Amino acid sequence: MQGAFEGVRIVDLTSMISGPLATMLLGDQGADVIKVEPPGTGDLVRRLGRERGGMTPTFATCNRSKRSLVLDLKAPRGREVLERLVAGADVFAQNFRPGTAERLGLSEAALRRLRPDLVYVSINGFGETGPYAAKRVYDPLVQALSGLADVQADRETGRPRMVRLIVPDKVTALTAAQAIGAALFARERTGKGQHVRLSMLDAMVAFLWPEGMAAHTFVSEERGPERPRLAQDLVFATADGFITVGAVSDAEWRGLARAAGRPGWIDDPRFATPAARVAHADERFALLAELLPERTSASWLEAFEAEQVPCAPVLRRRELPEHPQVLAIGLVAALWLLPRLDSFQRAQEGTDIRLISSDSEADCLNDDVDIAIVHGDGTWPGYEAELLLDEEVSPVCSPAYMDRHGPIAGPADLLERVLIDLDDDHWNWINWRVWLTEQDLALPKDGAKDRPGGLQRLVINSYPLIIQAARDGL
Repeated sequence: MQGAFEGVRIVDLTSMISGPLATMLLGDQGADVIKVEPPGTGDLVRRLGRERGGMTPTFATCNRSKRSLVLDLKAPRGREVLERLVAGADVFAQNFRPGTAERLGLSEAALRRLRPDLVYVSINGFGETGPYAAKRVYDPLVQALSGLADVQADRETGRPRMVRLIVPDKVTALTAAQAIGAALFARERTGKGQHVRLSMLDAMVAFLWPEGMAAHTFVSEERGPERPRLAQDLVFATADGFITVGAVSDAEWRGLARAAGRPGWIDDPRFATPAARVAHADERFALLAELLPERTSASWLEAFEAEQVPCAPVLRRRELPEHPQVLAIGLVAALWLLPRLDSFQRAQEGTDIRLISSDSEADCLNDDVDIAIVHGDGTWPGYEAELLLDEEVSPVCSPAYMDRHGPIAGPADLLERVLIDLDDDHWNWINWRVWLTEQDLALPKDGAKDRPGGLQRLVINSYPLIIQAARDGL
C-alpha cells in the first residue's frame, strides 16, 4: 500500500525532537526521508537515555522510516554531497538557530538555486527576530514562556508546574508536518515552492489558545489568570486504583448521578445546567472525590458504562500494551524485525538486499530477497561497514539474482553494489528503512503471527531486535 507522500524526498537536517518527529510522520506516510547527521556526535537524542546499538528508544521512534547519512557540512566534499541531495529533493528541513543556515551557506536562496520549487522548512525555538531569537531552546523553556506551566499551576499554591512530557516539541512536530503537507499541495497547484517558518513558541501558543487563553480572547473583557475549565484534573481515587469520569451534557450528568446513587445531584441548582456545572466544578469534583473510594475501579466503571457516562481506567504505562482496547485495534505491536537495506541509489534496478543472521543459507532466501548475508555462528552483533567487509560474512545470491546480475565476488563487491555514487565514508550504517513483510513479522510476545493492521515500516538498529512500537497515523 503506497503512502500519500510516496515519491516525495525530504532532506532532513533537523535534530532532537520537533523536526525529526515531523519528518518521521511524513516518512510513515510514504516520503523518502534522508536524515543527515554531523560526524562524531550525530543527533544528541541518540545518547539521551538507555541505548541499544547506538540509539535510544526515543531516537528510534522519532527517526523511523528514514535513511541516515553522515556529512561534514564544513568540508567541501560534505557540502557537495548535500547539494546533490537537495537538487533531487522536494523538501529541505532544518532546525538550526536563526542565522546558522545562512552561515553554512544553506539559506533558502542558496538552495533554491539548486531546486527552484523546493519546500524549505525552518523550525526554531522562539522566532527569527526579537530578544529570544538567538537563545538555545529546549522544551521546558517553551512550556515556561508559552503559559503552559501556568496552566498546570498547583491549585493550592499557584506554583507553576511543567508537564512531564515534551508537549511543545510534539505539538511543533505535528504543526510542521501539516504545514509541509500544505506547502507540497500548494506546489502541486502553483508549481512554486514555499518557505515554511515555524517556531515552537508559535505552535504552543496557538495550541493553548482555545481554552488556555479563554479569559484573554474577547478584547476589553480580560480577566486574571484562571484554570481552563474544559480540561480539569479528572483523576479520582477508587478503592483499588484510579479512574477518570466526566459528564458534559445534561443526559450524562443525570446518568452519573444515578450510577453514583445520588439522585439529588440531578436537581441540585449548582449542577442543573452545563454552565452551572462549570461554575461549580470544584464542588462537583470534591463530591466525586469523596464518594469514589468506597468501591473498586471495576465496580464504578461498570456502573458508569451502564448509564453511558464517559469513563476509563487510569492506566500505568506498563498496563497499556495489554489493555483490551489497545489489543483490539492493534495499536501496539511487539515484533522481531529483520532489516532490509534500501540503498540511496541502487547499482542495479530491482535489487533488494536484506541482511539476515543465520547459519543456514536455505533459511535466508525466499521469493522477495535477492541477497542474504550468512554469518557462521547465527549471531549478528550489529553490522557496520567494517563488519560487512569481514571475510567471515558471506553474501548469498538467489538464483534469479545471479541470472540477472551475476554472483557477488565477496563483501567488498557487495558494498559496491549497495553504495554507489557516494563515498562510503559518508554513509552511516546505523539506520535503514525496514519494509515489513509477512516474513518480517514473527515472534510477538504471545507467539501469534497476525500482521498488525496498518503498520507499514519502521527503522530500527541494523540487527535483529525485538521492539514495541505504536502506529502513528498510518
